[in-house]
Amino acid sequence: KENQPVKFSCEIDILPEVKLGNYKGLEIQVAKEAVDDAKIQEEIDRLRESYATFELAEREARSDDVIRAKLEASVDGQTYAPWTREGAGVRLGLGSFGSEFDGQVIGMKAGESKQFSVALPDEFPNKEVAGKLVEFNVTLEEVREKQLPEFNNEFAAKVSQFSTTDALTESIRDRLQKQGAEAYENAVRNQLIDAVVNGSEIEVQPVLVDREVDQLVREFDSNIRRIGYNMEQYLAASDMTLEKLRESYRNNAENRVKADLVLNAIADAESIAITDDDLVNEIVSWNAKDLDSEAAAKKYLKKINQDGLRYAVRRQKTLDFIVEHAKIS
Repeated sequence: KENQPVKFSCEIDILPEVKLGNYKGLEIQVAKEAVDDAKIQEEIDRLRESYATFELAEREARSDDVIRAKLEASVDGQTYAPWTREGAGVRLGLGSFGSEFDGQVIGMKAGESKQFSVALPDEFPNKEVAGKLVEFNVTLEEVREKQLPEFNNEFAAKVSQFSTTDALTESIRDRLQKQGAEAYENAVRNQLIDAVVNGSEIEVQPVLVDREVDQLVREFDSNIRRIGYNMEQYLAASDMTLEKLRESYRNNAENRVKADLVLNAIADAESIAITDDDLVNEIVSWNAKDLDSEAAAKKYLKKINQDGLRYAVRRQKTLDFIVEHAKIS
């Protein structure tokens, strides 16, 4: 009212107090995985597999063959339309129609027909037929066997920017070594974060966990949209509700909140500050187009809200501090 005192109320979330334990001189053990010839050969074999072809074979069907067949399927005496079709392509050994199906078809030749039943387990991925008995009538039309390309210079030139197998092999070695170094660094940081969190005293408010769950759900939604799906499609295909999805993220969300709070407390305790140069170096490290120079990074920095970037860089700098003072074997 006019000429009356104004009263209002508001709710403010206060971050919980963190009682830090020891975060200097932490001792952890992390194994480094060597990149040997066997691992390189696995990558070469995987690359050859990805370029495999399937050629007609005048013999009986075997595991890992691709067959073309006329399929008739029925459940409880009714035709099961999704599995009833002509010219169906099936990779034997994958269990697409159950492992018993593959076992019945293996040994058949083109032109042969066979009737049999398959009892699908309760945990079969297709929930419409999981736990049910499916009657099949299969007429095999053709058998194709897998042919792997030879690993030679011609293959190397076809699948990469390199013209020789030696150069391609070295590029594979370099990539595996970089991946191994990154995996080792992540393992070190994760172990140290766990050690620091477990050694600290902190009570996390449910509202903070709820917000982190929201963030995880948003991240997941963004990821599946990149591959052409949306949340509704994923939930339907996974027989899951949004509530169940959120609950599945709760433990991870709580751990992330605890880690952030503890790292923030360490940064405060050690007076870890972030300069504009730190931000510029971080932006340049992204190797993004038009941001790979100091001048471009400084220009970009002026255009954005720096809070999120400063928070991320400070967190990274705090982790670097913990790693620097740790004893790693």
